[in-house]
Amino acid sequence: MSYGIIRVQKLKLNSVRGIQSHDHRERESRTNPDIDYSRSNENFALVECTNYRDAINTRLATLESQKAVRKDAVVMTQFIVTSDKDFFQGLSPDKQKEFFKQSLKFIANRYGEENIISAVVHMDEKTPHMHVNMTPIRNKHLTAKTIFNRTELINLQTDFSKLVGNKWGLKRGISKEEKRKHLSTEEYKIETRKLAIKNELNKLDASPLIITSEDIKPKKVGILRKESPSEVACRIQE
Repeated sequence: MSYGIIRVQKLKLNSVRGIQSHDHRERESRTNPDIDYSRSNENFALVECTNYRDAINTRLATLESQKAVRKDAVVMTQFIVTSDKDFFQGLSPDKQKEFFKQSLKFIANRYGEENIISAVVHMDEKTPHMHVNMTPIRNKHLTAKTIFNRTELINLQTDFSKLVGNKWGLKRGISKEEKRKHLSTEEYKIETRKLAIKNELNKLDASPLIITSEDIKPKKVGILRKESPSEVACRIQE
């Protein structure tokens, strides 16, 4: 059975431009090999926004505090909503879109529709997923730390499963807060790739390595000397 995945990343203002560029494929990424740009026309937005910074500043103007927002403040949080390939392959394009619509509604109802800046679905990577960006504002205060505390990140998984995942036959996802520190989107992708590689390696024939007498003979190191016993040991270990 597939899992319903919802994760949160906290972002400062200096990260916002890069997030917008990634969401809207404004330029080709040098760090994400998963993107198939020939399919980028299949991506779609459920909430349109052409300038994230302007949208954030508009929301920040509604704050009650007279103090200027700190330069290192978390001004945007990004949700990633997804599952695995098997789940999406079992859905028609209309059903896939409906899943993301229901997920967006869940986020908007929980954190305030007025805080939603954009919602973009990427169909041009290995697995469809949605990025939802929002300002972490509650009661006219910018307060990501209060909203997304450890308890909330755990409850988010439970409630998403109850209100969205169960309808689609998805198991509850496991929050990284329940296992270790919360991972960013890029870190999560790296962890996913590591797991896939590990699974493939486990399938391989683990035949023992045969070391011959020739292997343990010291080899020449330059012109003047041969390997020491410790150097031989290091070479064999490698």
